[in-house]
Amino acid sequence: MNMGQFLKYAAITVAVLLALGILLLSIIDFSRFQPDIEAVVEEATGREFRINGDFRVKALPSPSILVEDVTLANADWGTQPELLRVGHLSAKIGLWSLLFRPVVIHDLQLRDVDILLETNADDEANWDMGGPVDEEAPPEEDTGDAESPIDLRHAEITNINIVYRTPASDDMQFVLETFTVETIDSGRQQLDGQGRFTDIPFTLTGSTGDEDAEVEATFGDVRFSSSTKYARNSIDIDIVLGSLDNVGKLIEVENLPAEDLTLAGNIAVRGETVVLSNLVAGLGNAKLTMNGELDGADSTAKLTLEAEGDSLSVFSPDLPAIPFSGTANISLAEASVDLDPFEFRFGDSDLSGSLNVEDGDAPVLKLEARSSLIDLSPFEPDVEESDASTDTAAPDESASRYVFEDEPLALEAFDGIEAQVDIGVERLKTSTTELRNLEMTATIEDGNLEFDNSFLGRYGGKFENRLEITTTGDQADMKIAAKARDLKLGLLSGPEIPQDLIPVSAVDVDISATGASPRALASSADGIVVLTQGPGRVKNDLIESLSGDVIAQLFNALNPLAEKDEFSNWECTVFRVDFESGVGDITGFLLQSEKLMIVGGGKIDLNTEKLNIEFNTKPRAGVGVSADMFVTPFVKLSGTLASPSVGLNEKGVLLSGGAAVLTGGMSFLYQGLVDRATAEGGRCEQALEAVGEISESHAD
Repeated sequence: MNMGQFLKYAAITVAVLLALGILLLSIIDFSRFQPDIEAVVEEATGREFRINGDFRVKALPSPSILVEDVTLANADWGTQPELLRVGHLSAKIGLWSLLFRPVVIHDLQLRDVDILLETNADDEANWDMGGPVDEEAPPEEDTGDAESPIDLRHAEITNINIVYRTPASDDMQFVLETFTVETIDSGRQQLDGQGRFTDIPFTLTGSTGDEDAEVEATFGDVRFSSSTKYARNSIDIDIVLGSLDNVGKLIEVENLPAEDLTLAGNIAVRGETVVLSNLVAGLGNAKLTMNGELDGADSTAKLTLEAEGDSLSVFSPDLPAIPFSGTANISLAEASVDLDPFEFRFGDSDLSGSLNVEDGDAPVLKLEARSSLIDLSPFEPDVEESDASTDTAAPDESASRYVFEDEPLALEAFDGIEAQVDIGVERLKTSTTELRNLEMTATIEDGNLEFDNSFLGRYGGKFENRLEITTTGDQADMKIAAKARDLKLGLLSGPEIPQDLIPVSAVDVDISATGASPRALASSADGIVVLTQGPGRVKNDLIESLSGDVIAQLFNALNPLAEKDEFSNWECTVFRVDFESGVGDITGFLLQSEKLMIVGGGKIDLNTEKLNIEFNTKPRAGVGVSADMFVTPFVKLSGTLASPSVGLNEKGVLLSGGAAVLTGGMSFLYQGLVDRATAEGGRCEQALEAVGEISESHAD
């Protein structure tokens, strides 16, 4: 027998055997196997499984299967008897495909499916069947472009209802009303579906082929589209998520930009490594480009990020319309994250450095950053808009009556963490001032914080500050020490004032406190605060815009000339407050200009947060200002820190009994009734000398 005859007889034999098989299948009553099938599923799931309706398998004229009214029991703690109920499942199968891959399904019908997914108070899930897990199973080999075992030619899915339920939240419901799959030209499949999720309608259309897929979807007002192309072990993606502001409405997040979010690039899989090539995320004119690898074998990643855009306002209308750019090399390991180096620019500002975070029993953070310029002026709110919002804002009735709350300090934030931060900025600008050589260092170790910062004024002088927080249990010991000498900031003068007309300031702060809450810290405060300022010119409207509503009101009451004069020529400012057990005694306040002398004193009680501070305004002699113009020469600041108020001292006296300002036998307080006479001479030299003596003695 030659080979041709052999093949001929073999084909006949296969045909005969196939015919006999089909005949045998056509006469077998498969319904008698129903109990066996139910038993196999029950053994695999540990749950009762029932086929309550028809169960039919036919071989002729073409193989088909029909199953109706199928149920799978829920967990014994479940809120309803069934986890799964299937109303109807049927399929028609290509005869010859049973012998040769793939299996062709000509018509799949699935409808009336109810699925309940739920968890209980013990975080048990009803879909966890508790089946055996083969931890020693060898990994599946990558066979490359493996052929799908099923070729689906037509499918209709109707009325699929999925409910997700937890004890702590309302049910989430997903309903797939209709979904069809239709094979069209050259094996390409057309997809169409619609449904709803928690009462939000959605639609889905698209098509898939052997090498690509196109999908269009809507979810409420949110639209989604994607285009993908497949190659061996890689995929090119092009995804669009339409209008982030509509996404924000769905997730209840405000002020998201009305721009499309896009994602395009290549993702490839090489063994256990995922490779990202020119993966670009875009938002309007802003884009973020990612390149790198994610290694699944050792859970590491090395990525390079590049960001750029024409305007920061694309992310939020509250951000300024300035360009930005940035780069960063990111290394991810199982217990660490490194950004080394990173470099960002926004407008004229820049920041570069490195960041390392090590996770473990004691997480460690290290940050080192440097900048030649940080310009904050583009981020400052518009003064007119800010004033308008202040004028129209309704009082917050729910606000606490205390500034310093009695809530426990979040000292646990210091537990089990170590941090080292070192930031240097050559120039820090705002619209009103500029700092030079700003240095900030912070260390957290063993639950304790040390923070130091210093800077130089634009036109001279230096400021230094140190904050120490030492924790013991729920208690914190806090020390604040600040010192400034010959400091010229121009904060109250404005950029147009010449350098030689900017007042020179000096500051001394030495405060210590102990407590388990902000209120306890304030109530235990001991120490001094001293501020002095030499002669110079200040802009009256800057004082109002920078000081807040109440202080602006107080300033206008004390200085009625501010309403008609753009500038005030100050000769000196002297302020001192001594704290003991949370009670601040303002032993002296003097503000002397070329036209006015304002003196004051009183108390700030941080235990009750009550204010009792009184001021006396008097015109200087020989300035051509009538004393009669001052309607309220005696002004009182009372109320509380949370709710201060400015009013007239009805007694017509400043600090009943006439307390002395500063010390050393000096008294700037007018004793008695309102005096219409002008103040003779000045008191700056005496006040500054007294404060200097006090500061030196305290330092000793």
